[in-house]
Amino acid sequence: ASWLRPISWKSIWAHPVGSACERYIHNFYLAAPGAASSGAMRSLALSGHIGSAVSICAWWLSLTVRLLAFELVFDGLFYFAHRAVHVWPLLYRNVHKLHHRHTHDVRLLSSLQMSAADVVATHTLPVLGALAIVPFSSGLELSIAKTYLLFQEVYGHAGVEH
Repeated sequence: ASWLRPISWKSIWAHPVGSACERYIHNFYLAAPGAASSGAMRSLALSGHIGSAVSICAWWLSLTVRLLAFELVFDGLFYFAHRAVHVWPLLYRNVHKLHHRHTHDVRLLSSLQMSAADVVATHTLPVLGALAIVPFSSGLELSIAKTYLLFQEVYGHAGVEH
């Protein structure tokens, strides 16, 4: 199908390179002292099984509030990063232009058409900034947040925002 066809061959290698850089940086976040060791799920699992329904509901409520806060902070930081790569011609030309290479339609995989520097500038740095303000206590929580961001990015480039 045409929506699966990459728009640029450069995006086939550039986005994975940027994603690898992002994973490397995020691994440092997860390896930070206390980042994953004091998590709510760890405290629930101390007795060898997931705790009571009340504890699980409290964890989900806490996670939902933190996900909302994370999204708000990330959106603000993403806005400024994305604006910077559009406003400064040197950044646009060397970092972000590949992302806007499509001319006639927006395909589902358009969100993945990015240079490695673009991934770091408009995604990794805003994510790390949001994590500094709204930390997650486990890899599971970070994975849930990142999955939501990926869904939002693909949906935002699917051409269905009417």
